[in-house]
Amino acid sequence: MKRIPCHIALLAGLSVLTITGCASQADVNLLQAQVQQQATQQRNVQQRVNDLETQLRQIQSQVQEVDKRLKSLLQLSTQNTSAQSAQANMWSEMESMRVQFAKLQGEMDTLVRENQLAEQQGLKPEAVHALMQEVEDMKTALQSQLAIDFEQLSKEEKAVKGDKGAQSSDPAQALYLRALDNFKKRNYMNAQSMWAEFVKAYPKHELVSNAIFWQGESFYQTGDFARAVLSYQDVITKYPKSNKIPAAMLKQGIAFKKIGKDKAGDLVLQELVKKYPKSAEAKRAKSFQ
Repeated sequence: MKRIPCHIALLAGLSVLTITGCASQADVNLLQAQVQQQATQQRNVQQRVNDLETQLRQIQSQVQEVDKRLKSLLQLSTQNTSAQSAQANMWSEMESMRVQFAKLQGEMDTLVRENQLAEQQGLKPEAVHALMQEVEDMKTALQSQLAIDFEQLSKEEKAVKGDKGAQSSDPAQALYLRALDNFKKRNYMNAQSMWAEFVKAYPKHELVSNAIFWQGESFYQTGDFARAVLSYQDVITKYPKSNKIPAAMLKQGIAFKKIGKDKAGDLVLQELVKKYPKSAEAKRAKSFQ
């Protein structure tokens, strides 16, 4: 059934009262005020809808532009310094768009909850969901090209710092964080050397498996895929309870493929999907099979 706008219904009520002569002036004034209020609310809703749709179109244009640039960058070698810098900058842009999408989605959801007139005006939250998925797909493509999980890197740094912060007096933590910082700055061999020092100096530390994993990442980024495979294997075999197992399996499978051992790579990726089917790494693994 087609809905009748509230202010029209109120007008109808006002007309009935007026015709029957049963309305006092106070009743008429009250209804008129309600009509005006409803009309104002409807105009406000329409304006908010228009504003949100404008924002959506602007972000969509940004997505399309970044998509074009991404396709071009994916043709470049990740060992090219200028390409690495451009790809890292693009990652930041896509993160910014993701935040914009989240804010826009929140505004749209609030609007729909507050007033169903939003739906009558043609507001379609599904469009935002589709665009958000498009950005996530582009982020996955960029991560695959760079072979770095930026979110994982950021989370790890925060987890290591914990409540102590960056200025901790713990020498093990300080060394680990220096290695992370060098990795983020693409000083991969410095980072690898520091993590190797960490493993040697603190063999019982809870972050040893992480340090070995990130050594593998450092080797990977410098094109030394064979040594990367060995580092990932150390994590998989020596630290079966490590939270880095899925990531190590994913990266080992990809590294095997990089050195022409496609069969070995596929076997590792298949095992990853089998053991950790709901993990983000399993989802990425499927795109390499």
